[in-house]
Amino acid sequence: MGPTDATTTLISGAVDPRRFDDLAALLTGFGLAFRLERYGEDGELVRETDG
Repeated sequence: MGPTDATTTLISGAVDPRRFDDLAALLTGFGLAFRLERYGEDGELVRETDG
C-alpha cells in the first residue's frame, strides 16, 4: 500500500476471483471510491470495475 497523491492510495494484492464482487461490495459499503482490476494467468486484463 502506498500513496500516489494527496487523495489516492494504491493497494496491491490478491483476491480469489470468485470474491471479486464481494470485495467491490465491501469497498462500496465503506463509501470508498476505487478501481479493481483482475488479471489472468497470462497477464491479460480479464475484468475491471470502478466504484
